[in-house]
Amino acid sequence: VFAERPAPGQPAWAFTGKYTGNAMLFSMRTQAAIDYVQSLEEVDETKVAIIGYCLGGTGVVHYLNTHGDPSVTADKKAL
Repeated sequence: VFAERPAPGQPAWAFTGKYTGNAMLFSMRTQAAIDYVQSLEEVDETKVAIIGYCLGGTGVVHYLNTHGDPSVTADKKAL
């Protein structure tokens, strides 16, 4: 999702706050990543999953809250 990195000496929280503080921006970045992966010739676009840990998990929640598809289900073993 992140094509950019914090500047040297910049704390990570200052950089990531741009996304955690704006659910729509975060989910738009996630959608761009999904679109890219689905466009790859070797990928079955119907079998793409998103998962995350820590900040990535927050991104998944933001994505589902703003772009949620009611047919999407969580893997209960992962919860």
